[in-house]
Amino acid sequence: MSDTYGWLYCLSNPSMPGIYKVGSTETSVKKRILQLYKTGVPTPFVVELAKKIKEYKKKERVIHKILDVQRVNPKREFFKIEVEQIKLLFELLDGDIYNEATDIITDSVFEEEEHL
Repeated sequence: MSDTYGWLYCLSNPSMPGIYKVGSTETSVKKRILQLYKTGVPTPFVVELAKKIKEYKKKERVIHKILDVQRVNPKREFFKIEVEQIKLLFELLDGDIYNEATDIITDSVFEEEEHL
């Protein structure tokens, strides 16, 4: 069993009301939001909740399986569901709750974005 830690997150986007992205990243949640904010997305994503957990990939797959009937597209991590239901699942996970103030990313991420 892997002891790899990473972030499991739930993001919203004002351009997609009622739809939430549930995914994971090994790096910064802020960095992941910047990666997702591309030409095809009119507004940036907002963190609804995130937790740093052990075995994050495995637990992401389990949550996706639980939420599968609410999946918007079978090939994407977007779900049409009340955010409170996702929060209930996250409460079952041991880990550190996301704090935007401590989610530090390097300047190189911003430099990459400026060149796009």
